[in-house]
Amino acid sequence: MNLLLATPPVPPFDPLGLPAPTWVFEFLLALTMLLHLLFMNMTLGGAIVATVLDVLTLVRRGNHNLTVRVIWQMLPVTFSFTITTGVAPLLFVQVLYGQFFYTANIFLGFVWFALVPLLIVAFYLTYFLVYRLSSALSNRLGRWDRSPGKRLPFSAACALLFFTVSLILTSNHMLSIQPDQWAQGGEWVQNRLAVTPTTTHVRLGHNDLGAVVVCGLWLAGVGWWRRWRQVDPPEVAARITTTGLWVALPVMAVTAVFGLTFFFMLPGEVRGGLLRPGVYPVLWWLGLLALVGQIFHALMALQRPQEFRWFAGLAGCAVVTLVGMVAAREAVRLGYLARGELFSREVWHQNVNTQLSPLILFVAMLVITLGTVGWLLWVSARARPAAGSRAV
Repeated sequence: MNLLLATPPVPPFDPLGLPAPTWVFEFLLALTMLLHLLFMNMTLGGAIVATVLDVLTLVRRGNHNLTVRVIWQMLPVTFSFTITTGVAPLLFVQVLYGQFFYTANIFLGFVWFALVPLLIVAFYLTYFLVYRLSSALSNRLGRWDRSPGKRLPFSAACALLFFTVSLILTSNHMLSIQPDQWAQGGEWVQNRLAVTPTTTHVRLGHNDLGAVVVCGLWLAGVGWWRRWRQVDPPEVAARITTTGLWVALPVMAVTAVFGLTFFFMLPGEVRGGLLRPGVYPVLWWLGLLALVGQIFHALMALQRPQEFRWFAGLAGCAVVTLVGMVAAREAVRLGYLARGELFSREVWHQNVNTQLSPLILFVAMLVITLGTVGWLLWVSARARPAAGSRAV
């Protein structure tokens, strides 16, 4: 038993090997993860921000009904994109790290299986809130767009569900990269909520606070768009923009503190991997520099909300920061797995069995899908505002 615990039983790498060179799957994992984060952060952060704004409205710290309504109008779309864009990175993780990922799922047990029912309930709650905020029937029943007290229990429940999902996924990730934690107290324990709890919870805080920041940036951009398309009067659209920027700026500072804390909690060899030359560390450092750019552009956007250039710069810096975070995630994963000599990138390079047809099919479908989504967004941006969509 002691020998078993000293050498975690990591399953062997897929005997069929990789159907393409390693860099292809690393690139696709990073790309699809970035797309997933753009929508996932708005979904998670949106539910949290909407709940907090409802509380502030109830205690008479401003009237945030319009901003909350805008958030819930966006969430069905971003929630759907979160699920859709989350499939591809999940598949690429299984291709590259399958033996660790599947084992972590087994140790999570029913906690892992809880993901699906949690997401289903959150999905219906989201649509229920949108229905009560804006549907014609709700106009007769009593709309909730000016009733934060009625919205709050449901928005808080939705935010709690999303938070629980993020806890499970973060725990799964931390368990999958730490095979030395698979045995606890001499036993293989299932249905875990967290491993190395302090580190996991700090990472969870960094992830969730980062989602709130991205939600604030989304709101700032939507406020500018509503002003440009004259969906709302300028002062009303400016209120949405200002709210988004004031959500993002202070939380950005707290998120940075959580990120710095997580960095110093990493094992020395893992932390050193982020400081040595390499593609992932360079992208991470660029992401940190872009954080400074975000602060600058956000401050300028607060002063000149009518100028598009500040929002364009803010969006660009935010994307660069997210790229850096994705790169850091992969560098930390590789650093943890390399510690116990249970994994080496050489395993990938030695097990390449090129199969071009499925890869070509995937790339073709990815390009078509991204093109379709881009076209839909372009058509939506150019469409005339619908009657009744203006703020009142």
